[in-house]
Amino acid sequence: FQRGSGESIWEIKKHIGYVSGSLHRDYRASASALTVVISGLTDSIGVYTAVGEKEKALAMAWLDILDLTDRAHTPFRSLSMGQQQLLLIARALIKQPPLIILDEPTEGLDDFNRFYVLKLVEKLIAAGDSTLLLVSHRGDEILTCIQHTLEFRACATEKVRFEIVKS
Repeated sequence: FQRGSGESIWEIKKHIGYVSGSLHRDYRASASALTVVISGLTDSIGVYTAVGEKEKALAMAWLDILDLTDRAHTPFRSLSMGQQQLLLIARALIKQPPLIILDEPTEGLDDFNRFYVLKLVEKLIAAGDSTLLLVSHRGDEILTCIQHTLEFRACATEKVRFEIVKS
């Protein structure tokens, strides 16, 4: 969209799936695992409109991919950090957007859940048509599906500059 062409933020959000630490912290709605995934269809935190059977079935299919169907009605905040992060990733992917932005998707996870999340993301991206923008401060989180990287380094004067280290 050209800036100022009259589109709303909601029209832009339809094309983007987003996960970040701030979204994780701000997801305070009293919601079940199923509701968290469904909320990706409306880009909201929580679900505030009636949900059809088609949407519920789609969300359940995502829970099945994550092996979390038995947790569908478990409150989001009572799940482990790894399970919460997986749900937020499913929330970002449920509408199959052209652009997926994962900002530090493994922040706060133990090694097992970190590797599980990364492997799942890699499989899902390989199976779909979305472009992935992965932000990480860890050099060991470059996935095989990533074709270009941009690395920020502090230079001698302590100002930040950027370099393309692989293209």
